[in-house]
Amino acid sequence: MTGPELGHVEPAGLAALAAFASRLDEPFGDWKGGDTLNEDAITLPWFAPSPLVLDFVQAAYEHGLVVPFEWSDWMAAGGRDLVFAAPEAMAGLSLADVQRVATAIIRGDRFSEGALAEAFEDGRMPALIRRLVVLAA
Repeated sequence: MTGPELGHVEPAGLAALAAFASRLDEPFGDWKGGDTLNEDAITLPWFAPSPLVLDFVQAAYEHGLVVPFEWSDWMAAGGRDLVFAAPEAMAGLSLADVQRVATAIIRGDRFSEGALAEAFEDGRMPALIRRLVVLAA
């Protein structure tokens, strides 16, 4: 069995992903934790994603936005510049680059708590979703 390909998402999948643009006014989530338990201990902060973020991540996997590729190698070879580009730079990305950036952000959140939250809060992920609207048209 092979996974989704870079540069390809079924039209119905693109439409389903692009539909998240209508939800971008919803909250992205909240930071929790960091509470003092006693004088020697605190809880580690963690991000509690909103339904929007949870639904989008699930759809990203289901519809082939998150693709298997060596994203950490790609990041080291310069992909990091795309992942951390200004939101307005996302407007010209190809579908393959949208997939790479989304995959790096979503998968990277498993290794760096808050990467996904930051990408929603600073506008990069909403910009990618808006780009999907254009690509779906």
